[in-house]
Amino acid sequence: VVLGTRLWASQEAKGPKRFKEALVAAKSGDDVIRTRAFDTIANSFRPIKWPVPYDSSGVLRNKITGEWDDDVKLHKALSSSEAANIVTAFQKGTADNDPAYSCIYCGKGVGKITAILPA
Repeated sequence: VVLGTRLWASQEAKGPKRFKEALVAAKSGDDVIRTRAFDTIANSFRPIKWPVPYDSSGVLRNKITGEWDDDVKLHKALSSSEAANIVTAFQKGTADNDPAYSCIYCGKGVGKITAILPA
C-alpha cells in the first residue's frame, strides 16, 4: 500500500507544490533514503528538541542527505565552524520550499506517483 505518499502528493494535501512536484519527479524507491540528518540538524538550533534516540525518516534524497546522511560526520560538523552553514542551508531551503534542501517525507512507493491528483 502506497497510501501515505500518494495522499501527500494529492491536490488537497496541505504542503508546498514544489514538494509535491518533487514526489512526482522521483523515479523509484531508490530516490528515498532513511536518515536522521534532518532531525539532527533541526535539533542543533530548535529550543524544543526531538528526543534521542529517534528513528530515521523516509525522505527524498537531496543535497542535505547527499552531504550529511553520515551521523558521525554530521555531528562533528555541527560542533564545528561548519554548523552555521549547514543550519542556514536547511532553514533557507525550508523557508523557500526548496526540495534540494528541505525534508520531504515519503515512502518507497514514490516512484509509482506520476501526477498530483485529487485524493
